[in-house]
Amino acid sequence: MPIELSELMQLALERRPSLKVGDLPRPIAEIMGCHPAIVFLGAAEFKHIAQSHPEMRREEFQLIFQIIKTGSYYQHPDYPTSVTVFGDLEHDGKLYMLGLKSAQGGCEGWVQTMFRIGHRKALRRIRNSVLIHGAGI
Repeated sequence: MPIELSELMQLALERRPSLKVGDLPRPIAEIMGCHPAIVFLGAAEFKHIAQSHPEMRREEFQLIFQIIKTGSYYQHPDYPTSVTVFGDLEHDGKLYMLGLKSAQGGCEGWVQTMFRIGHRKALRRIRNSVLIHGAGI
């Protein structure tokens, strides 16, 4: 279900500290130790993504849940509490990358970054990573 625009605006204006953007697939939640498997986007991370990646529009933020739900998850052996997720969005068919990290207590996942990425760059990013869920890129 898309994120409500009003909730996204509250996050952008820092009227709320975070926003629930999706639920991890159960196998990923088990690997990351996230119980429950809720993924949040914090106001600071939202601001950073919006400033660093101007190609990211409200539609992409509203549809983060699609990437979380259907994306391909990769994990680098040196970063056991983080995963990289690649997926496309129905409205434009372009490839996006999400960086997710579990909270210190392992209670939830947090979006660290999100941006559009080309296929070649994506392949370079996952060179030393392992596909842990999904069909791959």
